[in-house]
Amino acid sequence: RVPERFSLIIRSLLTQEGICMTLDKNFNFLVLAFPYISRRMLTDPDPRLRMRMLKVLIVDGKLEWDRLQLVVDMAQQSDDSGPLQSSNGPPLTSEPQ
Repeated sequence: RVPERFSLIIRSLLTQEGICMTLDKNFNFLVLAFPYISRRMLTDPDPRLRMRMLKVLIVDGKLEWDRLQLVVDMAQQSDDSGPLQSSNGPPLTSEPQ
């Protein structure tokens, strides 16, 4: 069972995402949240969060350098109006490239 406070947060996020998708069909909440998530994964002192980060970065026993670079780039990115961009790749949008 999901705790009530988490269910209310999830419900409000889904409502906000629905409103944004009504205004922009290409809206992707995760693209906007990724810099914050990256920053938290790199700086949070909780060892459980660091272990989750390792599960994202290490695949089949190998460090995924591109994923690590993306996480670092996104964590450093400031809140500007342009599309989110990795230093090694295309803008991170929900639109197909």
